[in-house]
Amino acid sequence: MTLRFISFVGAIFVAVIAVIVCFTSIIFKLPPKMEGTSSLKFKPLSLKFRELIESGYERGAGLVVFENGKNVFDIVGGYADIRFEVPWSPNTITPIFGSSVLPVAFIFGLLKDRNLINESVAVRSYSEKFPSKYLTVAELLTHMTGYAYPTDQLSFFDIRDEPDNVVKALFKKHPTFPSGTPSFHFHTLDLIAGDIVSNVDIKNRPLARFFLEEIVWPRATPELSS
Repeated sequence: MTLRFISFVGAIFVAVIAVIVCFTSIIFKLPPKMEGTSSLKFKPLSLKFRELIESGYERGAGLVVFENGKNVFDIVGGYADIRFEVPWSPNTITPIFGSSVLPVAFIFGLLKDRNLINESVAVRSYSEKFPSKYLTVAELLTHMTGYAYPTDQLSFFDIRDEPDNVVKALFKKHPTFPSGTPSFHFHTLDLIAGDIVSNVDIKNRPLARFFLEEIVWPRATPELSS
């Protein structure tokens, strides 16, 4: 009887706490904030952005769109720090993950247009260091090399300053997953892609330099150049 009473009291206590937490979150929910400018053409995007902020699905974000060199959408919304009610601003700094995926796709698209690379060809054809003779460039770009991340302890300075040695060390180890298995690249896509780019590029430029000189700078707006 005593155990049942304790269980009953415990259940009531948990229920009361849940109700308090629920009402507290409702009472102290911060009002949605959003500011910026948008062209009429991008009004649907503005409405979707507002929906994400007001629903609480997106706590804070900023989005800028350039079309033909013109800033057509520049809006921030939500909070950078909910605890201190700090709104998201154009100057809010945030970490970016997976930032090499899009640049690599743009670079390989450009290399294909210039007939410097074929996505159906084996990676080994462009990178002698790559262990597999059969894995294609297309499989690299769809994250199927199996080399999800370096197993050695590395710093970002190692990756930046000695990419060739890092790639060699990476390929001396067994893949994290069997080759051909879908698995995301953590800090390895840019290493493998960079080795390919420097080999097929007549100037042997590293990945970042190629991206800047061939894609970013030729299309740069004053905002990007500053």
